[in-house]
Amino acid sequence: MKTRLWAFLLCAAIATQSLAVCAWGAEASPTEPPAEVAELTPEPLPSELLELAPEEELVPIDPTETVETAPTASEAPAEVAEAGSPTPTPEAIFSNPSFEPIQIGAADPVNRTVSSPSKKTITYSDGTTATYDKSYKPLFVNGTLINCNVLTIEDRTLVPVRFLVEALGGQVGWNEALQEVTVVRGPDRLILTIGSPKVIVNGVETYTDVPPGIYGDYTYLPVRFVSESLGAKVSYNTGSIGSDGKFQDYAILQGAQGNVLVDQENSSWAAIPQQDAVSKMSYITYVMLQKFKALKYDSLVETYGKAYVANALALMDESVLKARVIGEASRYYVIESAGIFLFDKYSGAIYNAASDAKSTWVSRFDENNPESESIFLLGYFYA
Repeated sequence: MKTRLWAFLLCAAIATQSLAVCAWGAEASPTEPPAEVAELTPEPLPSELLELAPEEELVPIDPTETVETAPTASEAPAEVAEAGSPTPTPEAIFSNPSFEPIQIGAADPVNRTVSSPSKKTITYSDGTTATYDKSYKPLFVNGTLINCNVLTIEDRTLVPVRFLVEALGGQVGWNEALQEVTVVRGPDRLILTIGSPKVIVNGVETYTDVPPGIYGDYTYLPVRFVSESLGAKVSYNTGSIGSDGKFQDYAILQGAQGNVLVDQENSSWAAIPQQDAVSKMSYITYVMLQKFKALKYDSLVETYGKAYVANALALMDESVLKARVIGEASRYYVIESAGIFLFDKYSGAIYNAASDAKSTWVSRFDENNPESESIFLLGYFYA
């Protein structure tokens, strides 16, 4: 602080003399200044100011020295400047990580759900359809939607045992005479009897809250009890959103009363980091958005008007640049970018979740498929 004050006062004194010199410089000879100017000699600084002078010597600035400055925000990256375009390349903005998927089996959340006041019709990825009443709850096992119905009895969730266990890689046996169900997966073995809460788990007797039963020709077992006995975890997602705008529990199949998710976990499975998933998603949607603008701009302006299109494109740009994870469900990161995407954290596969006035769906996302541009049309342009 003392050094700055000393420098300020010294500069003020020099500036005062400079103003005086400018006053006579236009009329007097540069070699013979007027007497009154010649008498202007700098007065010595007061002793209290001399005490403020820095102890170290001032280092003069070398006028030949080159000082490097940081590039300004308005300077385009080199590759952009060479192309003569103001639009940065995706590599200049985002990283494009590559992934080595782990071999734990593919997941398949693909579906289309058409809802009415009394029923839901589900179309699965293999093209088969099933119709359920409005109380339908979908079951996902390791990220795959299972074609079955889920029941709620005495506030407990029951699922068809064969569908659940086989999806987890186990086998189911049935003894008609004893009305007994045997479940085997790896070293684990469960024996359950229809109508009885008693269960034998690896030779140890235990009990369930709700006994297994037969409903509509299928044997139903409590999903949590069986799944956890086989080393899987169970979650129940309703699609609730927190105050931060993120999903507290994302529902893969929208419009249902809840999603039942059963997932195996293994500490040796290396999940793709969230930030890498977001970077990958941002990179892909940015490239697609630039193509979309180039191909569709004129037709969109003709349909919606220049002002509306400009505003929509600005929102698209912002959504891509601010992509983020807004939740997780089963093995998927739920990423908000140009749309809502499910990013498989083990395989790197990407799915798009969307809806219209009549239905909701989850579809496999392929940035090289022209139909994938529908994410921009559905999200930002009305029909």
